[in-house]
Amino acid sequence: MATRTRICSFVLAMMSFAVLSGYCSAKIYKVGDSEGWTAKDDVYYAWAETDYKEFHVRDSLVFEYDPSINDVTQVSDALEY
Repeated sequence: MATRTRICSFVLAMMSFAVLSGYCSAKIYKVGDSEGWTAKDDVYYAWAETDYKEFHVRDSLVFEYDPSINDVTQVSDALEY
């Protein structure tokens, strides 16, 4: 009986690991892939559709850009934007 309980516990643990590993793995996406972030119109719809990209909570989007063309400004709220 103890062996059966251990086997059931092991199987349950492995199933839980398999299910949760899919939910716990965050991905990092470089927006625009090798071109990076550019000022091209409608490029990003096609980028998001390639390879069937599906974004989830905890995924990261990295925006690499040319600082001589673009810049980043941090704002504290929507009114400041």
